[in-house]
Amino acid sequence: MLNGKPTPPPVPGTKPTPPPVPGAKPTPPLVPTEKKHPNLGFVIALVILGLLFVVSAAFAYWTTTQSQKLTTDLVDVRANLAETQVKLEASEALIKAQIPFFYDTHVNFLQTSIHMIDPVSGKDEIIFEVDDAHYIVFAIPRISYDGRIFLSSVGEGDDPGLALFELDVESKQITESSINKKLPFTGKFSTLLSSDETRLAAAYDNPGYDDRAKELLVWNLLTGEFEVIGTIAEVEYFPNIQGNAFAGAEGYELEWKDLNCVQTVIHVDIPDAEDTTQKKFKEYRTFCEK
Repeated sequence: MLNGKPTPPPVPGTKPTPPPVPGAKPTPPLVPTEKKHPNLGFVIALVILGLLFVVSAAFAYWTTTQSQKLTTDLVDVRANLAETQVKLEASEALIKAQIPFFYDTHVNFLQTSIHMIDPVSGKDEIIFEVDDAHYIVFAIPRISYDGRIFLSSVGEGDDPGLALFELDVESKQITESSINKKLPFTGKFSTLLSSDETRLAAAYDNPGYDDRAKELLVWNLLTGEFEVIGTIAEVEYFPNIQGNAFAGAEGYELEWKDLNCVQTVIHVDIPDAEDTTQKKFKEYRTFCEK
C-alpha cells in the first residue's frame, strides 16, 4: 500500500521501488527545467553592439549636422563682415569723392568770383577771381568728376554763341574748352546740357555759319569727343526760323529724355508762305546715342 492506495505491480525488467523508510520525508516531484540557448550570450552581445552602433551613428549624424551648421554660420558671418567692410570702404570713398558745389558771384559785370563749398565741412571759399571777364558756372560733372568744372563766358551784346572754358579747381587755372570753336553758331540756343552735366547736345542747322548741317551731335565735355546721334532731311529744320545768322536763335527745342536720348522738334516749310524764313511744326523726333 502507498498513501492508502494499493501498490501497482512491478513492471517486468525494472527494479522494484524500495519501500519508504519510516520517518523519512517523501521525495519531492521533479520540476522540469528550461533548456538554455547555447548562443544566448552571443545574441545579447550582438544586440548590445547593434544598440551601440545605432547610438554612434545618431551621434555622428548629429555631430556632422552641427558641424555643417557651424560652418555655414561661420561662412555667413564672414560674408556679413566682408559686406560690412565693403560698405564702410564705399562710404569712406564716397565721402572723399563727394563733388563740391560751385557757384559764381559778380561785383560788377566784369568782376567774377567762383566759389567752392566743401561737401563735408560746408566751408565756402573763393577759388578763382578775375576782374576783366564775366563767367558763370555752366557745368559741374556729376559723373567722372576729375577736378574740372566748366564756365561759360557772357559777352556784351546779342552774341548767340556759347563760349566754354575749363577751370582746374586744384591749380585754379582757366583754359578755353577744346570744343569751344566747334559748337553751333547759335550755341546758346541750339545746345542743351545733360542732367549729369557731362555732355552737351548740339543741333547744327545754320547754313553759312556752321561747319555741319542737319545734324544732332552729343559732345563729351570731359574728353572733347562727339557722336552724331541723328540727321534730318534737307527739307527739314531744327529751328522754326531760318534765313540769316541770328534767325532761329530761339527756335530750337531740345530735351534730354534720359542720359542717352535727345528729343527735338522738327520743322518744315510752310506751303505758299510769303515769309520763307518761317517754318511750321512737323513732329517731335528722338535720337539716341549708340
